[in-house]
Parts: sequence; structure tokens; C-alpha cells
Amino acid sequence: SDADGTTAVKLQDSWVNRAQSVFANCINRPGALAFMLDQWADMLEQQTAAATSQTAAAASAKACTSLPRPLLEWLCDKVQELMNNMFIGDPPVPSQPSEDRQQPDQSEPVLSTATEDSNLQAQLCFNLDGAFSPCCIRILPLAASKDMANRSQLVWMAAGLRLLAALYQLHDGKLTAIDALLGCPLVLPEMAVFTNGRWDCLPTTSKATALASVAYAICWLREVVAQFAPCISTDMLTASEAAGTQAMGDTIAETQ
Repeated sequence: SDADGTTAVKLQDSWVNRAQSVFANCINRPGALAFMLDQWADMLEQQTAAATSQTAAAASAKACTSLPRPLLEWLCDKVQELMNNMFIGDPPVPSQPSEDRQQPDQSEPVLSTATEDSNLQAQLCFNLDGAFSPCCIRILPLAASKDMANRSQLVWMAAGLRLLAALYQLHDGKLTAIDALLGCPLVLPEMAVFTNGRWDCLPTTSKATALASVAYAICWLREVVAQFAPCISTDMLTASEAAGTQAMGDTIAETQ
């Protein structure tokens, strides 16, 4: 209510300081971080639903309970930074298969990326954007890490996407800013490891890593569908548009 907005600035600074403290306390506790991100996403999704269902007068009356735009922007940047640093990377370079590893029916490229589990070769999977994808989701490199702290970070990956989507939906009213995540590939174990008797030859730790990778991939894909499916429209821009609709359709058909 002050004329120069000093009180509002102080309140926002106080909120940011508290939020930074919460992140600092949870960053080494992935379970707690996942819970916190989910709770924030739930709050923001309710706020978005209320904003779209109310009349202008009712929305104005409730504006005081909404997260102010500067705080939305701060939280967007914070969650985006966390996701980029932990899960999102540049697409690795496909490796040239040796003669004894030729797989004519394999539609997804095997990667030259080394993981900390020498029994598991990385592969780009569910790559709807094809060669135009600007990023990938680093699931296997984290799941195969010998560092328990790295492996456990995957617990909050889907929750991070949910919160990021809720933030952009409330801030922009659309998910264009993060639509690269819609069709980008996941770095998973080479699918051939589950066939041709190779699975039985894997040590138990490698099997656990492969299954954990698949489980986290399922969580990620379910969240991608939940967040993007209601928003997809003819004017939604994605990296795959450059490849043409026919190429996109062919890629989806291969993935299915």
C-alpha cells in the first residue's frame, strides 16, 4: 500500500530468501526436493485453474493471493537452472557400429557417450524431433553413476518438469518456452540389451541400472504427456516443424 512500493519489494526479497533457503536445504535430499516441487506445482496449477475459470472481477479480487510476476520469473529461472544443470544436455554424437554390432532394424542411434557402467551402451530413444532436437534428457548417465548422490537426483526429475510447466503456464499462458522438451530424446540403455539373451548375461547391478533408467523414463514421458497434451495446437511451435509434418509422423510411427 506504500506509494513507492518499498514494502512490496521487501516482501518479495523476503520470499526469495526463504525460497533460496528451502532449495539449499532440499538440494541434497532428492526425496524432499521432489515433494517440494510437487507441492509448488500443485499450488500453481490450482492458481492457473482459478484464473481461467473466474470472471475478471473475481480474478482481480483474488490477485493479492497470487504469486507476483517477479517471483514467478525468479522461480522459473531457478527451476530451469536446476533442470539444465542436472538432466538436460546436448545430444551426444552417434557412434559408428562395428561389424559385430550391426543392427539393421535399429531405428535409434547407439551413442559414443561412455557411462560409468561398462556393460550398458547408451542410446537415444523416443526422439520425436529427430536431428533437429536441440537437447536430450540424461537418464542413463545419472542412473549408471557410481555416486549415489547423482543417481538419486532422478527422483525429482518428473516433479521438476511439472513445476516448470506450471510456472510457464501461469507466466506465459503457454509452454512454447520449453517445447523443446516435448520431442527431445532420452538417453537410455541400448534397447538390444533386453533381447537376444544379452539380458541374462548382465550382472545384477547393470540390470538394476537398466530397469531404473526405464522406470524414470516412464515417469518423464507420463509427465510430458500430462503437461503438453492439453496445450498442443496448430500454432504451437516445436523444433520438429523444420523437418516437416510427414517426417514427424514417420518418427512417431517408428517410436510407437
